[in-house]
Amino acid sequence: MPVFPTAELQSFWTSWIQLRGSRALPHYRDLFEGLPPTLIPHMVVLENMADDNHLVRFVGTSVVSMWGTDNTNDILAAVVPAAYLDGFSYLIRITLAHPCGALSQINVESAQGISIHLNVIVLPVANDPGRPERTVIFTNPAPHKDDETLMISTVHSESREWLDIGFGTPETSQPALAMAIHPKS
Repeated sequence: MPVFPTAELQSFWTSWIQLRGSRALPHYRDLFEGLPPTLIPHMVVLENMADDNHLVRFVGTSVVSMWGTDNTNDILAAVVPAAYLDGFSYLIRITLAHPCGALSQINVESAQGISIHLNVIVLPVANDPGRPERTVIFTNPAPHKDDETLMISTVHSESREWLDIGFGTPETSQPALAMAIHPKS
C-alpha cells in the first residue's frame, strides 16, 4: 500500500479502491455517488479525446477556487501551458494504457509570487461502453488565502510515483508493454 503525504490523498485512494470492488476500475459516476462529500471538491474529471487531447468534464469547487476559474468543458490544452502539457498528457496516457495510477508532487506559483506545493493523484476510471476513457485527478487542499489564485503558467513538476492498481506499474511490467506506453524518443 502506498504511503501518501496527506490524509485527504490517503482517503481518496482508499475510497477509489473500495468503489471499484471486484472491477478493474470504478465507474466515474461511482465517484460522485460513493466518495465522501468532502473529497469531491478536490477532483477534476477528464475525458480522453483523439491525439492526446482531453476534455475537462468536471472541476470541483476547491479546484475552481484555487485556479480562479471553472474550466469545465474546456480542452485541457487551452488550460495547461504548452511546456507542461506534454508531460501531463504522457502521465494520463500511461495511467489509461497500463492501467495504473500516479502520485505527482508539483509546485505552482500564486499571483503574488508565493510558491505552493501540491500533491496530485491521477487514476483511470471507467465510462459507459463505447464512450471515451476518463481520468480522475485529485489534489490535496492547497494552503492559500481566499483572495489568492494560482497562476497555472508557473507549474513545475517535482516528482512522480506510479501507483499499482492491480496491474503492476510501468517500471515492473513486461518490457514490450513498457515500450508500447512510453513515448518515442
